[in-house]
Order: sequence, then C-alpha cells, then structure tokens
Amino acid sequence: MTRRTYGQGTIFPYRAGYRALVELPRADGRRQRKVIDGASRREVRDKVTAALHARDSGILARGRTPTVGAFVAAWLDQVDVETSTRKSYAEKLAHLTAAFGTVRLRDLTAVRLDAFFAEKRKTLSPQSVAHIRSVTHNLLQKAVKYGDIPTNPIARTDPIRVTQYKGVSLDAEEALRFLRCAEGERLEALYWITLTLGLRQGEALGLRWTDVDLDRRTWRVTTQLQRVKGRGLVLKAPKTHEDRGPYPMPKVTADALRVHLARQRVERIATGPAWQDHDLVFCTLEGKPLAASQVISNNRELGSFRRICVAAGVPYGTRGRKGLRFHDLRHSAGSVLYAFGVPLKTISTVLGHSRIDITANRYVHVSQAVMQEAADAMDRALGR
Repeated sequence: MTRRTYGQGTIFPYRAGYRALVELPRADGRRQRKVIDGASRREVRDKVTAALHARDSGILARGRTPTVGAFVAAWLDQVDVETSTRKSYAEKLAHLTAAFGTVRLRDLTAVRLDAFFAEKRKTLSPQSVAHIRSVTHNLLQKAVKYGDIPTNPIARTDPIRVTQYKGVSLDAEEALRFLRCAEGERLEALYWITLTLGLRQGEALGLRWTDVDLDRRTWRVTTQLQRVKGRGLVLKAPKTHEDRGPYPMPKVTADALRVHLARQRVERIATGPAWQDHDLVFCTLEGKPLAASQVISNNRELGSFRRICVAAGVPYGTRGRKGLRFHDLRHSAGSVLYAFGVPLKTISTVLGHSRIDITANRYVHVSQAVMQEAADAMDRALGR
C-alpha cells in the first residue's frame, strides 16, 4: 500500500457519499483542516488531488474559503487566454464582484445568482447577461476543481434566453452579383477571398503573401489582424490558435489575387521609400495594415463594402440595423458550399470551426431553393 503524503487526508463514508479531511496551509503559516465531500470515493479523491495541487502551487493558500473578489482576481491573473479575452472576462466579472466581492465562495448560492441575473436583465441585454453567466460558470468551475466549493451553483441557475442573431446570407446568384459589382475595386480580391474561402475579417486582413501560393493555388491561415489597446493594429495568432491549411484555392480566387498583386506592385513603386513592407495581401496605399473600419468606409481608395452593397441592391447592415455585414460574407460562403452539396465536415474545416454543430447551426443558411428541392423530393416520394 502506498503511504499517504502528510495532509493528504483519509477518505471515509459520510451520509450518502464520502468525505475527506485535508490539511492545508494558511497565509500566516499555520495549518487549517479542509472538509471535502463528494458522491463517490473517486470524486473525493479527485477533489483532494486538486486541492493539494493548489496548495503546492501556492494558488490558493488562504486560511478560509476565498471571497468572490479574491478568487476572481487570482483567476484572471492565471487564466490562459489572449489579452483581449482576459480584458473581456474582467469587464464581465466586474458585475459579479460589485455584487458579491466580499461574499465567500461557499455562500454564493444559485438563489442569489438567479436574483443577480434577474437584476442585470433590467439594464443589460440578454446577450450581455448570458455572457456574464458563461464567464461566471468557468470561474466557479475552477473553484470546484480546487475543492473550494462542492458543486457549481451556476448549473442550478435558470438559463438566459437569448435570441440568436441571424445574419443575411447571400445565395450563389446574389454572391455573384455582389462580386460583379466589386469588379475593378481596389479591394476586389478581398471579397473573392471572403466569399470563396470563408475567412474571418481579421484573418483576411491579416493574410500575408507567404500564406498564399498562386502557382499551386493553395492558401493557409497563420495570423489575424487585431486592434490592441495601446499598440494599434497587430498580427496575432488565429482565433483557434492553430494554423489552417494549406487548402486548395478556387481558380477564380487565384485569378483575382494575381490582379491584386500586380496592382499592389504598382502602388509600391509609386510610394517609393515610404512603403512599409508587412507582406500583407491587403493593406493601405503605404503598405500599412488595413483597419476593418476602413474597408466599410466611403473612402474611394480604401473603403468599398458599403458602396458595393448599394450597387448590388443589398441593404447594408450594422450591429443595430438588419442588412449585410462584412462578417455575413463568411456565412454566405458556408451557405453556398452547402447548397452545392459540399459535406458539413468539409465546410467546417474550411471555415476553421472547432465543432461541426457551430457550422450547422450558425453558418449554414438553407436557401429557399434548397427548401423547394426538399418539398419536390417529398412530392416524388409520396405524391399521388
């Protein structure tokens, strides 16, 4: 039998489950005894292991169950996410700490949280409250892992009902009309890239010529362009933190990129020494990164999206107005591929989704033509 480490505790039956008593250090150097309960011996053993790991790593060496405010601060300091994501988490958890900052984690019940979310719904959108609830769930799941609380109270709260935004999706005919209206525009190739490859806007604007092989007609995603506070526009790792590709590129897209490359070489010669070489496929007239806001602006040289929408007879959309947003071109790419019989798994891979259900539920819009085909198929099967 393996000898237990000091402070590891003994697991014994307790009521309808099991319990362990573990020795943990306090901040003042003294020891405290922590009670850990669970439904099974294995569950208690896992919680003991997590608590001992926290003790040995010095993550939560506090005398009592930490307060919500203290735990939020420790979690934000250690969570492994991008700086922008950490900032977003901090903004959402600020609501939690404002209401429960001095409350001990063990006293943060589902009843109190339900009341908190109900109060937040009076001043915030359902989407914002749902995001706060989601981040709080992740936070408290870590507290469960460390043995500070036995279960996650968020699991017992009422879900937040959110109406999912449904973007405008172009079918193949509408997409072709949009691209024809973009013909001759300085950023024409950007729309070909987005509509045929389904790139996110940050991925398209962060695309480098080293990521494109026009001879082999392949492409890959290795970076994305993001605006970072205090630093401006910077190239960062893709959203999934993994490179995509190389994947085959449609011939029409490669042709559009060749025209774009020739135009960019002329611009580079005209700019001369002032040209800033970032190897970007899409950039300003001086070679600098191109901001998303510049793409949709009315600037004749840089912006064109809004103007093309008008020419194509498609309403231009914003966050608060229904219509075509730039991101909807990515949705359109998924829908067009689906309408032409490309398997969902392949579409999911092209779009860079981690799960196929994201592709099916959010990015593939079934057109009226496809729905008519389904009705016609039923007529053929069961019609009299």
